[in-house]
Amino acid sequence: FSSESDKARAVFTWIALNISYDMQAYLNPKSSKSFSFKSELERDLKLEKIKNKEINTVFKKHKGVCHDYSLLYYHLAELVGLHVQIIEGDSKTRFEDIGRKRVEKNHAWNAVMIDGMWRVVDVTWGAGTAMMGKNLWVKKFNPMYFDTDSKIFFAKHLPVSKVWGNKIIDEEFFLNAPLFYDEYFIKGVEIVEPVYGLIAVKGNQKINFKIKNRSKNQEILCVTKEGTIRVNPSKIENNLEKFEIDYNKKSGSYITLYVSCSAIATFKIMSKRN
Repeated sequence: FSSESDKARAVFTWIALNISYDMQAYLNPKSSKSFSFKSELERDLKLEKIKNKEINTVFKKHKGVCHDYSLLYYHLAELVGLHVQIIEGDSKTRFEDIGRKRVEKNHAWNAVMIDGMWRVVDVTWGAGTAMMGKNLWVKKFNPMYFDTDSKIFFAKHLPVSKVWGNKIIDEEFFLNAPLFYDEYFIKGVEIVEPVYGLIAVKGNQKINFKIKNRSKNQEILCVTKEGTIRVNPSKIENNLEKFEIDYNKKSGSYITLYVSCSAIATFKIMSKRN
């Protein structure tokens, strides 16, 4: 390949297809080893040695966690002449992530320069999906996470350091937004309201939703602890529609919206104090 885009995509594809997620390493992380040094040069040399050992281990075993995926992408992308970075930050993947109080450093991905612009790449998520409840990783190539649209990528990724020029990603909104699934961006139905993923309720009440860009053949379902509710949105104007859900204590602590049998977003329900 001669173009930067093709080179970057080739590295992404090879890693996603050939490196499996190491669930055992994720569930039983090894403690970091300390080392001594007498100068900054000695420190840098030792760090470089450790990094190279990690890269070779992942390459030979064909297994790793997100740090290993991003480290291998960094190494291979550099070998084919690309300018690349490792980005550490927060990722939003679980119901429990809705409404977290603080940002965590729990994930790593890459930024790669293509034709003078930084593009985001998450080769870990491109390789498959971790089912944490079952401690299982499902191998499934997902090209969505190469050169991902920023609106999609930063709905579930928050860099610890601001690396996108002067673009500010709102930490409070990231933590409190709904949990979006990949199908949300594929189906094209946009949730207008509620804006936040935390919904405060007091007793029995109706929860109002507004959506737009739904096609006529896209059925909307809401799933709670009580079961599945089929809704019939009413048109407000143009592509904007509304519907409401009757909530009670038996409904549980979540509402998940489905479009044509695919989950698109989950909201967390919290009881409002008197």
